Amino acid sequence: MRQDTIGQVLAYANITAGAQVLVWENLWGLMTGAIAERMGGYGRLFSVFSTDTPTHNEVVARFNLSFRANSTIKWVHSGDVFQESVDAMKEEEEDVEAADRDMLQWPCPLQDHTRAYLLKEKDTRKVREMLAKRCKRFARKLTRYTPDEAKAMLHSRKCDSLVIAVKQYDSADLLLSLLHHLQPSCPFVVYSEYMEPLTAAFRAVQPYAINLRLSDTWAREYQVLEGRTHPKMDMSQSGGFLLTGIK
Repeated sequence: MRQDTIGQVLAYANITAGAQVLVWENLWGLMTGAIAERMGGYGRLFSVFSTDTPTHNEVVARFNLSFRANSTIKWVHSGDVFQESVDAMKEEEEDVEAADRDMLQWPCPLQDHTRAYLLKEKDTRKVREMLAKRCKRFARKLTRYTPDEAKAMLHSRKCDSLVIAVKQYDSADLLLSLLHHLQPSCPFVVYSEYMEPLTAAFRAVQPYAINLRLSDTWAREYQVLEGRTHPKMDMSQSGGFLLTGIK
């Protein structure tokens, strides 16, 4: 995905601060990080993963997002997304992660072995670095949402934007399945490297959407120098295809 394609996805999906966005991607967190950066730490971003644990954390970490921007990302499992309601969750066992988090105190007291190590350490710089890392770790624990809480937030209200960028799934079926999470009069964007999956999605979503558009994102980069202005010959041929519309 080229940078101009990312810009068009963010524009067509109307990504703004304070929005609630649902994104399903397999670009290793590229879209998740770009959307979180655009939101600026305000709102909620639900990023769907289908494995045991989220696999996009390493790439998202390379965005160097602020603590507030990173806290807007809520990782949601695909099985929780397709569940219609959270009534069954109330009958399940207690949320262990939430119970452990609620037991923490701030400021967190030092454990005996940690206090003994700090008293023995003579280097003041190392002591400060260790205490800073410990504060960051406990701050993440105190502000991190559990999977059950993220699931409840997703089903509490419908989203303002929907972004899909996948390869191994059928774009048409996935769009129709996720469309009920989107509020009416709100935009959705589907990205694909090829046109064929999006043409099927275009036909399938016609009864439920307006202002449908299937476009090829293409841009030419120019070298601008004195007496040597010409288009670059080593640019990529295509940046993929986008299906955009409003529910």
